[in-house]
Amino acid sequence: MKPYLTGAFTACDNTAGYVNFSIAENAPAYDPATFKVTFNGYPVNCAPAANNPSVLTCNYPPPSYAPPAGVQVFIGEELVNEFDFNGGAICDSAPQPNNPGSEDPQLEQPASTEPAATEPSSD
Repeated sequence: MKPYLTGAFTACDNTAGYVNFSIAENAPAYDPATFKVTFNGYPVNCAPAANNPSVLTCNYPPPSYAPPAGVQVFIGEELVNEFDFNGGAICDSAPQPNNPGSEDPQLEQPASTEPAATEPSSD
């Protein structure tokens, strides 16, 4: 049977606990009742993304099984994918700047529309 996933991922978030895997172009059809994805042997909940049918969104399992993980995809009893998903720092949320004054509109000075004064050059 052909692989269901490409082994690549399009997005992930360690804080939210999910990863979006790319579904292979010629992925086999399956009965959802017989479709299973595991991370380090632990079954995880996965479903095609509602807004993008070429992506399979999987929720991370409990921390002891979470990435880095060996990912396996089964259709029925057949193993159709087996690859490593490291996750790691690439899945960490981007740190939000901690600059409390930056949102105060009074600190934002509008750009001057007057030409800047130029100093005579001292050649």
